[in-house]
Amino acid sequence: MGASNIAKRANAAQRRKQAIEMRLNGHQWQDIADRLNYSSRGAAHTDVKRALEQGVTELAVPREALRELELQRLDAELVRLSDLTSEVLPLLANPERKLLAVDRLLRIEEARRKNSERRSKLLGLDAPERVELTMEAIDAELDETNAEIAAELAAAEREEDEAAGTEGSES
Repeated sequence: MGASNIAKRANAAQRRKQAIEMRLNGHQWQDIADRLNYSSRGAAHTDVKRALEQGVTELAVPREALRELELQRLDAELVRLSDLTSEVLPLLANPERKLLAVDRLLRIEEARRKNSERRSKLLGLDAPERVELTMEAIDAELDETNAEIAAELAAAEREEDEAAGTEGSES
């Protein structure tokens, strides 16, 4: 690997570290992208997400710290949405503003739903259940299935023999 590739990788790792630190300090993705010269806020988000998914240890930023920060932000958002709901509910009594109030309440509920989805994802509540298969488990399942098939075949053969015996005795 050439010296320029090593320098590029070192610079990218440093930029990732700064991006994660900025996010931990509450910066928005657009701010991170602007300050660290990412092409977009999505690029900054993707870079940080990949680094955390790969478990990059040289960053020295625990995933749990970032997860906890995001959960705190989600909690604050729920409080804000609750306050907004309290402000909008009195508008329902005013016939001229009722439609506006209903629209706002629907938007608030949509924001709550998205908040809940994000929380579930962060906490891994929607993750598929992990199942570990071993050759021993597969072999045991195959043996059980083979035994069931053999028992069914034996029962079918007995029925055929009995049917053949009954037919033979009738003639």
